[in-house]
Amino acid sequence: MTEFDKVIPPGGEGKVKASFDTAHYKGPTSKSIQVITNDAAKSPVVLQLKAEIIPAIDVQPGESVTTRPPASPVRDRSPRDPTATS
Repeated sequence: MTEFDKVIPPGGEGKVKASFDTAHYKGPTSKSIQVITNDAAKSPVVLQLKAEIIPAIDVQPGESVTTRPPASPVRDRSPRDPTATS
């Protein structure tokens, strides 16, 4: 989500406020915002947001866990317990 000054007078300054929802990210993440102005000498400008997302709870294995029974018999019946770390 971004918010920014819509009108900036010649020679003036403006502010850009940006945020992004990190709920579905973990580890190093970067997002960019391209700012386009009517000043050909300074347009476009790319603003980059970089973050190291550390989840409050990390469940392993990730989203690949299924709860449906397999279509064919499974040979390896060893337990597959998920782990959680915080």
